[in-house]
Amino acid sequence: MQKKFGLSGIGISDKTEVTDVPFTVYPNPSDGQLYYDFYLYKTSQVSLSIFDISGKIADRLSLGSLNSGKHIVKSICMLSPGVYICQLNTGDSISFVKLLISR
Repeated sequence: MQKKFGLSGIGISDKTEVTDVPFTVYPNPSDGQLYYDFYLYKTSQVSLSIFDISGKIADRLSLGSLNSGKHIVKSICMLSPGVYICQLNTGDSISFVKLLISR
């Protein structure tokens, strides 16, 4: 998990700054139709990744360069039921949300 999430056994890696970027995923639990809701403080290259519980990438969206402000991205993912971690990467920061997929 250290390489996947930028975390180490004693804290957060120096290479990645985890900040309070407002980030939510709904509905949660979901059947696969998701809305990613986040706010950017400045124009950033943005990507969204979903990791399964073992740390493997289950889905990834590259959103390109987005302007500062509020964004809502709709996505349909075909994930098996289970617990996942959603990661929002803005280049300068990373935020995480736990997601439950149920059918």
